[in-house]
Amino acid sequence: MSLKRKHNGSLATLTQPLKKSKVVQYHESDQEISDDGMDTANIAGGRFDESATSEESGDDGSDAEDSDEDQVDGDAGEANHSKGHGGRTHPSPSKTTAFRAPTTQEIRMMKEASDLFRSNSFKLQLDALLPTVTPKQSHLPPLEKCLFELHSILTKLPPISPNLPLAAAAPLKTQGVSVPWPTPVPTAEAKFKVGFEKPADIKVTGSWANKLSVMAKDGEGFNVDLAVTMPPNLFNEKDYLNARFFHKRAYYLAVVAAAIAQSQTLSLSVSYDCPQGDLRRSYLVLTPNPNGSATDFTKSKASIRIHLALDPSTSPISLSRLSPSHSNLRVTSSETNHPTPTYNNALLQAYTPSAHLLSTHSFKTQIDAFPQAFSLLRVWANQRGYSAKGKRVVHGFEIVGGEWWGFLIGYLVFGDNGKNRGNKKPLGRGLSSYQLFRGALDFLAHHDFESQPVFMKTAGELQFPSAEYPSHHSSTFIDPTTMYNFFSGVPLESLKMLQRDAQITLNALNQDE
Repeated sequence: MSLKRKHNGSLATLTQPLKKSKVVQYHESDQEISDDGMDTANIAGGRFDESATSEESGDDGSDAEDSDEDQVDGDAGEANHSKGHGGRTHPSPSKTTAFRAPTTQEIRMMKEASDLFRSNSFKLQLDALLPTVTPKQSHLPPLEKCLFELHSILTKLPPISPNLPLAAAAPLKTQGVSVPWPTPVPTAEAKFKVGFEKPADIKVTGSWANKLSVMAKDGEGFNVDLAVTMPPNLFNEKDYLNARFFHKRAYYLAVVAAAIAQSQTLSLSVSYDCPQGDLRRSYLVLTPNPNGSATDFTKSKASIRIHLALDPSTSPISLSRLSPSHSNLRVTSSETNHPTPTYNNALLQAYTPSAHLLSTHSFKTQIDAFPQAFSLLRVWANQRGYSAKGKRVVHGFEIVGGEWWGFLIGYLVFGDNGKNRGNKKPLGRGLSSYQLFRGALDFLAHHDFESQPVFMKTAGELQFPSAEYPSHHSSTFIDPTTMYNFFSGVPLESLKMLQRDAQITLNALNQDE
């Protein structure tokens, strides 16, 4: 079995001018929404139609008249007459009526749609869009069985005694599995050893765990993130130096890959992926081989991604050694060791899966329209290449990942520590998904990430001095753990493109209001 290494592209997508949609009609007979050929569901696979209008169709009246005529019963008009004043007869009311008065609940829903959204038709478009970009529940049982089987396989793996890196990798090579060593690649003179023990914990994380998954563009499907926590006794307090942690991590990942590929109960294609070609961030991608088995989740259009994690409460590596200003790649030929902020941030990512899972769950439970607003932002972002994968990906957003859009909403609602926001008021928790979507676009269009670092609100103090981030990163968006910078490795040019795309969308929305 041979593992192949994939690399995401680093192409910036082009933004296209937005077209104004035509009249939207709602047909109760088939429960579909159409706009004269441009289906709103195409938002998931093409261009987001931000300028949908709520104009009324010119032939609404004729449709109503046709409905009246269709409701007339031929026998009802002949027999039912009653005597009036002067002996004149009048037809009695028909037992069947063409229309009925709307209920109180329906009136309330129409009022809320016009108040909280641009128009009733726009609300209908959103309601039609969201089911097309979320997983179908009927296709999930095989995926769930596969996840249970993966858990069983990984928790039963035997330990491997520590050995020098190249010697430990030799048996894997005979199995067709290569170890994704990051630079500097370990040599025969390495003074540390790598080993393996069964995971300390395995859990589903990311958007899938919070039921917030959104289908990627270009038919890439859904991502199911599985966080595998490595045992702390495999590491020591000096492993932050010279990529030792990443070498031990790479070996652990290769052992997991070999075990899954050789499984007799699962038929999966196993490969490595590394955003931006950064082997320090490598993870496994598992896709099903269609065979019709109980664990064949091909119909779900999902792939499983295995990320390796550390528990910050048990890790022997001191967090104080991972601040942006610390130098953890020691070059012997240089008298001065320069800070390694990107390296340090990549190591800190191993501490985030569980914390980010809990933060996103908190946003979902405290913000009424968070799931819908999150989905809208993800669809909008995917259309323009601000995603982790796809044929055209804006450089840097392979690392940012889809969960950041939820943290953006959380920041706009709950704010930061109050030192950087100024007089700008946070968004309300009870806003509609459209209002949250607009608020996020407004922030992206006007915020200067170069000069205004973002620190999400936290109950405690910052892990590192706030001044260190803008001093060593071109842009800063710190997560609730106060350690990890989402924008580490994201060029300012990519953020300026994001700012421009947000402004274009806002202009299109404003033209119709």
